[in-house]
Amino acid sequence: MSRERGPIQWASVNINLGVALQALGKLEEAVAAHREVLEVFTREGAPLYWATVQHNLGVLLLMIGQGESGTAKFEQAVVAFREALKERTVERVPLDRAASLCGEGMALVMMAERRGAISMAESGLGQINAAFETMRDGGNAQTAAACERMLLEARTAVMRLRGRTDQSTARQHRPAQGKTGPRGGSPIGVK
Repeated sequence: MSRERGPIQWASVNINLGVALQALGKLEEAVAAHREVLEVFTREGAPLYWATVQHNLGVLLLMIGQGESGTAKFEQAVVAFREALKERTVERVPLDRAASLCGEGMALVMMAERRGAISMAESGLGQINAAFETMRDGGNAQTAAACERMLLEARTAVMRLRGRTDQSTARQHRPAQGKTGPRGGSPIGVK
């Protein structure tokens, strides 16, 4: 099946190829397959398929980002999830929307943790919480359970960031250890 002769069938096969590559741990190749599919499943021509591929792309980029030290893949994941959310509206597909919202929230939390950005992490945590509530209330127990695990991870990350900030602030205001004033009295942090 060629892309030119049967673009919809070709795109469907490539989506399956991307899923298979993901299962084999070939994430970069899976990303490439999904990006090719987006050339066929456009937002204008097949909005919900396009949104699903964008969501899957976001998941892949999130997975790759976890294995890297920077934030570039997390940034790309956020973009992909936000694209998916343009078509995954509350009115059309509330549970799919919640899944994309949860993915975007997790990407934000992971990126925030690497950057030390508490407000970004808190924003992501809020998104994950809202997504979890939608899934739970919508009766999607399996996806709600997965989102709940992400919610716990996000809460832990926010707590770590808050602790890091509290420790950082304390270090700025605490005198250096072993430093004493002119008479050997209390520590004052002066050489």
